[in-house]
Amino acid sequence: MTSVANELIKLNELKEKGVISQEEFESQKKKLLAGGDVEVKDPEDKVFFSDRGVKVTTTLFSLPNNRVFAMSGVTAVRAHKNAPSKFIPIVVLIIGGLAFLGGLKNGDVWVGLVLLIIGGAWYASLKTKYYVVLSTASGETQALQDLSETWILQVVEALNACIVHRG
Repeated sequence: MTSVANELIKLNELKEKGVISQEEFESQKKKLLAGGDVEVKDPEDKVFFSDRGVKVTTTLFSLPNNRVFAMSGVTAVRAHKNAPSKFIPIVVLIIGGLAFLGGLKNGDVWVGLVLLIIGGAWYASLKTKYYVVLSTASGETQALQDLSETWILQVVEALNACIVHRG
């Protein structure tokens, strides 16, 4: 019971200093009295990015799949791009085109048409993937992957801003 009383005193001090609002105080007080844990935000924990389940704060880099990285262990961040090879789908398209043109003479265009459809669908399905790569004392980790280069660059920018802020 002493720890609950101490937590209530701390919450009240934070409310009086203006760190948390009256509503946050009441909400956290109810949780404490019900036996739950309080979730008081550290005023020093600045949020640099929060979008689509990804959050970058002074202390944590959290991902939607419940992976969390302590920012104190991150030494560098970079974006990486993985563009798949489109060579084989292009070869299938060329062979399909030639088979289609050859089939025009004798009326048998189906093989060429099927190859063109397969090659076109294959080519269209190949997308460049972008990654956030974290460097830590343990090595490099591909922490996050997405098809949007702009979004990945925003996350990398936020992580770098956090590292600079941390000093």
